[in-house]
Amino acid sequence: MSARGRWFDRLLGLYFVVILLFLYGPILVMAVLSFQGPQGGMTFPMRGFGFHWWTRLFQVRASELQEAILRSLLVAVETGVIAAAFSVVIAFAYRRRLPGSSLLLPIVLLALMTPGILLGLGMSLWWRILNFQPGHLALLGVHVVWALPFAFLVMIAVLNRFDPRVEESARDLGASESRTFFEIVLPIIWPGILSAALFGFTLSLNEFERSVLVTSDNTLPLQLWAMLTVQIIEPDLYALGTLTILITFVIVAALFIPTVIGQFRRLGGRAEAGEE
Repeated sequence: MSARGRWFDRLLGLYFVVILLFLYGPILVMAVLSFQGPQGGMTFPMRGFGFHWWTRLFQVRASELQEAILRSLLVAVETGVIAAAFSVVIAFAYRRRLPGSSLLLPIVLLALMTPGILLGLGMSLWWRILNFQPGHLALLGVHVVWALPFAFLVMIAVLNRFDPRVEESARDLGASESRTFFEIVLPIIWPGILSAALFGFTLSLNEFERSVLVTSDNTLPLQLWAMLTVQIIEPDLYALGTLTILITFVIVAALFIPTVIGQFRRLGGRAEAGEE
């Protein structure tokens, strides 16, 4: 490789590091500032070191946030499951060019083009037109509408790499359509379905502007906003943010590690079969 090529690779590497710092730097700063003493503030320099704010998070804030956290987790899980299920159905309809499938892409992606506050306002007005009080179902609906385009794009990417001859082979060997899907197709596309569900879970867990107009029950983002506007901001909120990120990473790892192990086992089985 020429000297010019090496310098270009180094610049690309430096650019990648800068992007990582830009994206994850605030998280690192938040985590560091959460480990301050009782006199700690929201900015540098740090004042002491300890677990005072983490202790306060569990002893004081927990009672304020418990209901909102449980509600957010419930809605996030429901959103992930529903968005993943809908994305599979819509992606297969789009892939097989069913009648009207050409309209699916712009309709699904319309949620990405609609400002969040307007989507929440529209959902709230729609429920009132139907003479219903917006509540859990309205909140769940607006979260699914927001998460569905991301889940759909994930499934489209997965199905574009899926070889349709696998399905044809199963059908030629006498498998029914349902058996082909559950025993052949589903295990292959399962990582994509899991990714779509995680997209829905994460987007729902952090959603604020689409939620604020459709429910009177606080989710975690709504509760944090209320606390930030009426209370003094303290580093225990940094501890909460750090804890939320750690829990999210643990959930992602717990879901993906078995999938990765299963794929390695399948690859090992194929290698052993090839050697035989």
